[in-house]
Amino acid sequence: MDLLKRISDLLTARGWTEYALAEKSGIPASTINSWFSQKKASPKLVTLEKLCKGFEISLSEFFLETEERTVTLTKKQMELLTHALSCDDEEIDMIIKIIDKMNKS
Repeated sequence: MDLLKRISDLLTARGWTEYALAEKSGIPASTINSWFSQKKASPKLVTLEKLCKGFEISLSEFFLETEERTVTLTKKQMELLTHALSCDDEEIDMIIKIIDKMNKS
């Protein structure tokens, strides 16, 4: 996958500049600009995670090959999923049971 093309596509889809992405992700604008001007450099994984937070998408969404997304998550939903990623299977099962009970109420 061409990381810079993906970043560029996400910028275009949102109508953002590199500066806007810098503001939202906390990555210096000069760093973002250098990726595009040097064409050889690309962000490291830690930086990609910051970019994804700025774009309000998950890392897995960043790497999706298709632009078709059937679900758009809110910030709260993303927060919930982020917390769930650190849970083991037993904890996930408990969370699902709680949500099921809440939905039946």
